[in-house]
Amino acid sequence: MGEGKTKVIGPILAFLQSKIFQDKKPLLIFLTPESLIETNSQDMKITSKYSFNQKLNLLQFSRNEENIEKENLKNILEMIEKCKENYEFIISTAESIQCLELEYISLIDEFEKWEEYKKNQNQNQISQTKKQKEEKKKEEIPEKIKILNQILEIIKKDSILTIDEVDNVLSVFRNVNFTTGEKDLKFKDYQIEVVKTIYKEYGYELKEEKNTTLTSKEMEEKQKKIVENILEILIHEQVDNQTYEKYFDYLMNEVSLSKEDFEKQKDQNLPEKLAWSRYILNDLLPQVIDKQPNEHFGISKEKWKFEETNSNQIHVAIPYKAANKPIEGSIFANIFETLCKTIHYYYYIGLPSNKIQHFLSFLQNKYKELTSQNSIQHSKLKKQIEEEFKIDISEVRIEQLPKQKLEEIQKIVNENLFNSKVFVYSHFHQYIKEEILEQFGSESRQLNSTSSDLCSFFQLIVGYSGTSQTKERDQKSWKKILEKNENKFPFQAFIDVGAYFKGFSNTEIAKEMMIFFSKHKKETQNKIKGILFFDETDFLSIIRENEEENDFNLKFPIIPIGRSDPKTIQTITQLNQEEIFTFYDQSHTIGADIQQPLFCEALLSISEKTQTVQLLQGAMRMRKLNFGTQKISFVIPQTTSIFIKSILSLSKKENNKTTIIIAITTIKTITITIIIMIIMTITMIIMKMILKLSNSK
Repeated sequence: MGEGKTKVIGPILAFLQSKIFQDKKPLLIFLTPESLIETNSQDMKITSKYSFNQKLNLLQFSRNEENIEKENLKNILEMIEKCKENYEFIISTAESIQCLELEYISLIDEFEKWEEYKKNQNQNQISQTKKQKEEKKKEEIPEKIKILNQILEIIKKDSILTIDEVDNVLSVFRNVNFTTGEKDLKFKDYQIEVVKTIYKEYGYELKEEKNTTLTSKEMEEKQKKIVENILEILIHEQVDNQTYEKYFDYLMNEVSLSKEDFEKQKDQNLPEKLAWSRYILNDLLPQVIDKQPNEHFGISKEKWKFEETNSNQIHVAIPYKAANKPIEGSIFANIFETLCKTIHYYYYIGLPSNKIQHFLSFLQNKYKELTSQNSIQHSKLKKQIEEEFKIDISEVRIEQLPKQKLEEIQKIVNENLFNSKVFVYSHFHQYIKEEILEQFGSESRQLNSTSSDLCSFFQLIVGYSGTSQTKERDQKSWKKILEKNENKFPFQAFIDVGAYFKGFSNTEIAKEMMIFFSKHKKETQNKIKGILFFDETDFLSIIRENEEENDFNLKFPIIPIGRSDPKTIQTITQLNQEEIFTFYDQSHTIGADIQQPLFCEALLSISEKTQTVQLLQGAMRMRKLNFGTQKISFVIPQTTSIFIKSILSLSKKENNKTTIIIAITTIKTITITIIIMIIMTITMIIMKMILKLSNSK
């Protein structure tokens, strides 16, 4: 465990498998969590080459234009054939293998549609240029299908799969979805209005993180008010009191309705509308509210471009693999989940920095539209924008606004999301509806691959893990955390299991940490001169201390490292371990192996959503925790602290029981780790025996 499972066990298994199954010439595939692919591939490449003279090859595949080019697919096929022939092995991710299979199915589907299109092309009105472009693109589909079929056949018949962090990679919550067909799934107007009215009622509590402290009576009162508002949206005719009460109780999930309850209603779609609203309010909404924006879901990090005409996909909520880590290009399988989480995000977070220009563009277009209609409202809108934002919307070039100005506007917008007296309120909600939700469309057909599908694809699978069982923070919070510490900054690492930092890139967080340590160098004993972190591409990097004393606004040098072994880090950074502080973002609290000083302490964040398995994995980033030389202190947000104390019936002054919980957790970690080490040792002995038997034969 001390040297890390991946860089030790992985290369050994690959070498043993190449010897044991030598006659079969197997394709050896090693899967690792996506967040660790860059670091693990660098580490294992060196270990395998110098220890066993075995070459490692990296396979990464996703659904984008560049990846599905015919030449790229040919390169993948050549690589796996070479690996088989030369007993080399491949490191990849579950997502890459699943994407290869789904792309194959998707191309077959696309080919069938193209054949149908060609039969009816005389009936289709399409420009000659566009037709030629489409034909050239589609003509390659049969060749792509053939190449992908060859790749998948080799993987299915000849491969031996080894999975690192198997509990994480094969989690039942992980799946890959591909959408195909026309974007004909749209949100209906009443659906948008229903979800909006729910969040307008819950919005303030969510933004202030007060939803977890509401009493059951307060929650019930809120739900009753929401139901009244929903009925006001759905019912456009007079209903008697008895029928109204039935509809009300139905939405409160207390009664069922029959056909007779709608006999007097002219709206034939009312049963469907009520059933959908009940599902959202009682089934989907509780699941959504339980998740954290910028951790479980959020908005794409891609920047909106003015010339784009169909970029609505980047404005709605998408899945996140960890805090601040969007799965770009993905969508939720359930479009109503997209609807709820999009509104949840914007009402909870407000407008992120990469959406301010888009919002201003919406206001500018609204102004131009009113002007063209000779409406007197255009001058009113212009005046309101001028008073609030200090810009002339009729003349301003939004793309040329300085960053500082955009930040000022962002602050004004986000401070007034629920202030109906300010013009921002109505236009913000109008923007969410018209520019984001109404523009969104999703394909009606979905292809899905789960962890079970992945397992069924392989003949032989070996897996291992070190796991025994299967309000936004800004950078200023960092200062508060350390200043509360009695020992004055003895820490060498921050392990962000609880996603304490959300909404900022790892580079931004690392920079703020470096600024903090630099500013406090004289008044404390800390020796920190660099922050080690994984950048936005999961590449291990370090941000160095600014050599210009007292000037903390200069750009900090960022040095790419790649490998995580101590010798490489020291050679590249010219810093010893005591001078480096490591930031493990949430996606790297599992599997990341960075050696820390023998005697040191780390901060580990948890939240009320943190599972035991996540806590133990995060804690074991401190590899010498078992020996008692390394320690961990826990960072618990106030909302989580209140949550824990309410469960234990503790008063604000009672902290002793909480300390006991942490002590027990540490003991469990040590005990479980020892058991794991014993199991791994036995496994290695068995593998050696198999190798000896194989050689004797």
